[in-house]
Amino acid sequence: MATEPDAVARPVFGPSMSRTIFQKKWLCKFHAVLTETTPYFDPHQAINVLSKQYLHFLQFNSQAKELGLDERTFTKELAETTEPVAEPDDPFVLGAKIMMGVDWLLCRYQDMKDGFTFAGYKWQELPLAVRQQVDDALARRTKAEELGWWPISEDMRDEMEELVENDTE
Repeated sequence: MATEPDAVARPVFGPSMSRTIFQKKWLCKFHAVLTETTPYFDPHQAINVLSKQYLHFLQFNSQAKELGLDERTFTKELAETTEPVAEPDDPFVLGAKIMMGVDWLLCRYQDMKDGFTFAGYKWQELPLAVRQQVDDALARRTKAEELGWWPISEDMRDEMEELVENDTE
């Protein structure tokens, strides 16, 4: 029985997980979770979406590692009969963009904890359940930074802040 040349794992059901299937799967999942964001800040919705995006990113990284894929070795070529599901067409790039958004929002929540107002909200005005969820997310980020695998560095944060400031001028 012939398998796809770039097949990397055999699931219990369905076809082997190829790079193309991996790509389409994660582009669809990332695109779906991105459509849940809103253009305005709603503390209830924001922490739930942030948590879901972070979970998707962890699952994506876990599967990529299991399949031996990373941003350096991943081929962006799709099968000739398929179209990209979302832009960009590289799930590693889209995953990084999602994590930039997660990190940016966590920084805004930290600013709120430090006494700043964000989108008209102060930390003390947020419901207790939201503040507890945010505290948990901030603790997970701190632990990931300590372990050295949080994908966003201080330099990247500074670059992103500059881009946002230049974009709003």
